[in-house]
Amino acid sequence: MSGFLLYLVGTPAVTRQLTVDYLSPVLVGVTYRMEAGVTSREDRKFFVAATLSDLDGCTVATSTAVFVTVGVEHFARHGGVSGGSPTPPVADDHRDSGRGGAVGQQRG
Repeated sequence: MSGFLLYLVGTPAVTRQLTVDYLSPVLVGVTYRMEAGVTSREDRKFFVAATLSDLDGCTVATSTAVFVTVGVEHFARHGGVSGGSPTPPVADDHRDSGRGGAVGQQRG
């Protein structure tokens, strides 16, 4: 819901955490209005909140997210740039080293 906001902020980033709370069904083919904003920033992390509303102004979903800024080379390394090919992660791939090997932790 809020990834495009980072384009407007002017820096590439990857999603660290994303939560969407659906308050009502969100239907295909229906027009909605989305408002999103950066609520805070800590170093390379952007904290974002978003609201999705129908055209009558009723909120149908809310979202919070944490994005971590990365250099463009991150996408080339991981196959996200046209012409780039996926390569194994390297030691400086900007992963949060403080998370350890927690059970159920997914790494992308």
